[in-house]
Amino acid sequence: MAASGGRPVEADIPFWFGQVEAGKKSTLDTETMRRVSAVTIRAYRNTAAGPDGTLAIAAAELRTAAALGRPVRIGQETNDLGTDPTEVKQTFYGQTLTRMNDQLAQVDSGAAAYATYAGVAVHDATGYAAMAP
Repeated sequence: MAASGGRPVEADIPFWFGQVEAGKKSTLDTETMRRVSAVTIRAYRNTAAGPDGTLAIAAAELRTAAALGRPVRIGQETNDLGTDPTEVKQTFYGQTLTRMNDQLAQVDSGAAAYATYAGVAVHDATGYAAMAP
């Protein structure tokens, strides 16, 4: 932060940072959020709802960000990650823009319950631009 010259410093963190201990009484998501101005949670799923959907896997970090007063975005992937089922569920690649927008509207609706929710971040512009309507 000192090297930033007073400019905001933000971090992209994976959704599982809340499961990594950082010291005796904290987690990596909490310690990261304490040190930055805002975060983007890389909660890469192509489904908003359900136990393995974007909202479920981002919930712990959304709660942490709200408790710390940190703006938080939810990251979504649009690039080809591969053909393995785990890779396929992590991206909107190969799906329509209409379907992605439907899922992201559900993410917005569900995440709006968190006071510091600041929207969705799409990775990346090239993958997004290549999506069919």
